[in-house]
Amino acid sequence: MKRSRTGSKSDNSRNSRHEKGESTMSVPPPPDPEEEEDLDDHAFDHPSTYVEQRWIWVPKDRLGLSQVIITELRNAGVAASDEGATINRKGVVEVTRNPPDEEWVGGHTH
Repeated sequence: MKRSRTGSKSDNSRNSRHEKGESTMSVPPPPDPEEEEDLDDHAFDHPSTYVEQRWIWVPKDRLGLSQVIITELRNAGVAASDEGATINRKGVVEVTRNPPDEEWVGGHTH
């Protein structure tokens, strides 16, 4: 073994392999086709592209903006509703029921 300038020992065989262009790292084996069948088809997809998503719940307002937003969302394929929620002039939201995508049991409905 030789000592380098820093005083540490160096491995002659490793240095000679490196000089010859040989790799000192091992190469992983190619993937097994049977294992590839078990891979997740949606590994790199956002969950919203393959799992049913919850509704967008917009509070109903006096100006009718919630209806415009809901129409745009529905046209884009997104479930949306303003049922059971209103917003007053001060910006306070009143909720009178569960979200529209959940079953409503009890209470009053408007």
